[in-house]
Amino acid sequence: MVIRIDPQIYYDSAKQLRTLASEVHRVATALATGLGATAGMGGSDPATAWNNAYRQHANDIVDTVIAYSTAIARFADVLDVCGWNWDTAEYNANISKNKGPAPGKPQLGKAPTVGVADLPHVPDPNAGSAIGLTIDPLMANPLLTMSSPLGSLHMPSGNTDLLDGATTAWTVFANSGPMNTDSTPQRINDAFGVISAPEVSDINQFLAYLEQGQTAIWNAASGLAKAVRVYHDELIAFRSGLAAAAPDVFPHHHVSTATISSQVQMTVVGDVSTDEIGTAVTKLDDVYSGHSLAGLLRTPTFDGTDELGIISQLRTIGEIALPAESGNQADNAGIDRSFDNISTWNAAPTQLSAVDPSKLDPSMRTWVESAVKYGNQAGVDPRLVMAVVLNEGATRNQVLGGVDNTGYDAVRYLGSPFRNNSLGLTNMKEDTFNSVKQAFPDQFKNDDWHDLTGNNDLAVKASTYRLKQIQDNYAGRVPDDMRAKYSFNQFMTAGYNAGDGAMSGIYIPKGSIGPDGLAYSNRILSRFDQAQSIMCGSGAYICR
Repeated sequence: MVIRIDPQIYYDSAKQLRTLASEVHRVATALATGLGATAGMGGSDPATAWNNAYRQHANDIVDTVIAYSTAIARFADVLDVCGWNWDTAEYNANISKNKGPAPGKPQLGKAPTVGVADLPHVPDPNAGSAIGLTIDPLMANPLLTMSSPLGSLHMPSGNTDLLDGATTAWTVFANSGPMNTDSTPQRINDAFGVISAPEVSDINQFLAYLEQGQTAIWNAASGLAKAVRVYHDELIAFRSGLAAAAPDVFPHHHVSTATISSQVQMTVVGDVSTDEIGTAVTKLDDVYSGHSLAGLLRTPTFDGTDELGIISQLRTIGEIALPAESGNQADNAGIDRSFDNISTWNAAPTQLSAVDPSKLDPSMRTWVESAVKYGNQAGVDPRLVMAVVLNEGATRNQVLGGVDNTGYDAVRYLGSPFRNNSLGLTNMKEDTFNSVKQAFPDQFKNDDWHDLTGNNDLAVKASTYRLKQIQDNYAGRVPDDMRAKYSFNQFMTAGYNAGDGAMSGIYIPKGSIGPDGLAYSNRILSRFDQAQSIMCGSGAYICR
């Protein structure tokens, strides 16, 4: 293959990405300012479901913007280093005595990134005990109100001024240049059309992820702006109808109304009987339940938020290891390996759903079913659990008598005071079991280590929660360069074999699982492929 290189394209592309990063930072901080005063905008019950959905989707957008910003800045540095490696390699290959000075190393980390201080999660839209309707003088005394039928009234108490402010903030953000019209990733992709370096396919893929991230953020922010505007408009319409219904609610009294941003205020003249209050409450409830606002708040809809799963790829680009600044273009190939490993750390846990478990090998079916049950429950990939089963004891268990054999474990239990033996289908030692039991007391409150003898379901459960223990205690402490070097499953399985001391004292401090850890994890991963075939390749389960 003829390699065509122009280092300047790498440098120019990195510069364009840094300009985009600055623009993203600008509009993100403006969004934070616009949303800063929107706490309580949704009101209280009956808007709780809407408020919670808004908050979740809005925070998902915020997290994706931060990941997008970080990915842009990191990828700019990657392109600068890749370009410099080619530039330097060409310089070194030039034998001319008049070739001038060597290319200067690029200055990295110059692009601003959006952090949680720049764009925090959105203020809570819930407004606690806010009241969407007051009726004077009937509700002048809160204690008397709560003890009367009026206490059961729950009228929407959203604040239209704050909702309007949130709508504006999201709309301006969605329609901003970097979120709506910017074409930087596509322009860079087009520029690399004349480059035939080995890493170009990876560069194009990363650019595609950036473009997808921009589109996903735009769609979600636009959908959120629309949803908030609809709530705002429906709330105004509902309050207008509520005020118009006041004379019918209290037909024998003069009633005046006023509407402010957060409630309707009714004033009733004259004494109102208990029966009249009961009738009024029924009529007011009917006004609300018959209005489209009731359905909107009960079943909220936020269009465009289903594409934010791209955050996983964006986070991976943001964590990708920079190629070595070696002047050797071969080091540029490392960006693909780094991306593949880091992506496994950012992926959501795989869940398995049963399709036809009868397709499973009968000798393994109970193990598989336990692996799926406890893996799904604990947030651990059931295929990884099954890989441990296959590696640690499945073959021995079948040879020595199948799933009901207990003789092997019984002998090992009797010898454990002398040899620190392990028990069960997955070969678990007593200290490890006790550690898992202490970490998850509700799961193992009635179980002891010796119960692993002949109890394959418990053995699979214990191994599953041991993996979860490793995930909870150590995964978050793994440095970025280690995440780029090893996949999530390599780290998990090496830790499963080596124990807590090695994890905290050797692996994480040194950023390496060492040759023994790598050898063990590779054996497990070969079993992982076997587990994939048994569980999902057979059609017994769907992996997703």
